[in-house]
Amino acid sequence: MRILCMSDSLFIPTGLGRVGKEIAVGLAKKGHEIGYIGWFHRDGVPFNVPAGITYWHTNNNFYGQDILDTVVMNFQPEIVLTIGDMWWLAYIANPNLCRTRGMFQWCCYIPVDGEPIGGGLPPAIIEAVKDIDLPVAYTDYAKEAILKSIEDPETRLRLETIYHGVDTDLFKPAEYSERKKMREQFGVDDKFIFLNVSRNQSRKNIPELLRAWKKFSELPETRGKVVLWPHMHFNDPMGWQIDNLMKVLDLKNQSILFYEQIAHGPSELSLLSDADLAKLYQIADAFVLISGEGFGLPIFEAMATKLPCVLLDYAAASELGADKRAELVSGDAATWTGLHLTQRPLPSIDAICDSLKRVYMDPAYRREIAQRGYDFAVKFTWQSVVNDWHNYFIRQEIPFIKEKELEVIA
Repeated sequence: MRILCMSDSLFIPTGLGRVGKEIAVGLAKKGHEIGYIGWFHRDGVPFNVPAGITYWHTNNNFYGQDILDTVVMNFQPEIVLTIGDMWWLAYIANPNLCRTRGMFQWCCYIPVDGEPIGGGLPPAIIEAVKDIDLPVAYTDYAKEAILKSIEDPETRLRLETIYHGVDTDLFKPAEYSERKKMREQFGVDDKFIFLNVSRNQSRKNIPELLRAWKKFSELPETRGKVVLWPHMHFNDPMGWQIDNLMKVLDLKNQSILFYEQIAHGPSELSLLSDADLAKLYQIADAFVLISGEGFGLPIFEAMATKLPCVLLDYAAASELGADKRAELVSGDAATWTGLHLTQRPLPSIDAICDSLKRVYMDPAYRREIAQRGYDFAVKFTWQSVVNDWHNYFIRQEIPFIKEKELEVIA
């Protein structure tokens, strides 16, 4: 099949970029003819296009709207596979904005990281979702939300869940001697490290995490023994001023560690290589992420490294951490976030602190949830995920819809 993928650039270190790259490269290896439109390509960023992929990039904020018609006319895909939030992609359902809509089947990889009051999808995106020919959800949580809002029998029939994957050759537990050596190099061999890997965004509950950390790190049984490593850009325009949050909370530097070049680097996209990120997971003792997620790639990376995880009991994180695969923190109150008024829970400081303490104080419990999380995550290698995508496309009877006459484009 000729498939045009569209998501974040293959050459920027975002979650969407990684998912897009793994799926595109994997499908190319399966023999599909793959094109790729990459969003937010940065001028001056070197790139080598993977074998078997025809690549176009755009550095604007239109999510491909500026070049999609031209690329479709030239590449003539049977399927356009989009990976991104629905409000970025709703223009595809508008024939005045996407003039080539009749020339391809639209397959959308749909994330849902929260629901409005009453459940389902935010009203503003329902009409666009109805236009999708081949809907695929990140999680069963997302699938159920879509089913609450979409009654079309054909859409419901074709809707499936395909998880993200993890590179288990890279994200894996380190040998004891290797891990000890790395920890000694960082001067943390006698500390218990809670690692947070996430983008610094307003919806990530970072202020709540830091407030809980202050309380937890000052307990008599933890004082001077625990470290929080927030792996993120401290001045991300989408999030919080982390340095100021730490000043307001009077957090002592000895309980917070970070890479200076990442925390105060030139950009939120100036990040570690995957190999160095894997080492960061390997030196940690536990992973913590208390935000509602569409999926949360770092969760699988942490689980594959056999780290016990502390996660928010909501959306994808709740699904991935179910059945004692993680310590789940419940949210006491809900708040509306974003333009689409998605409800998100705010976990209490006490609840976060109690979960951190439970994981820290109980080695047997740590081992249990770490093993359960590991056994679950390693089932979803990128190879197995690409197989799911390949089989999904093969099962669909996909007509190559192409207008003989192109008056609609003229």
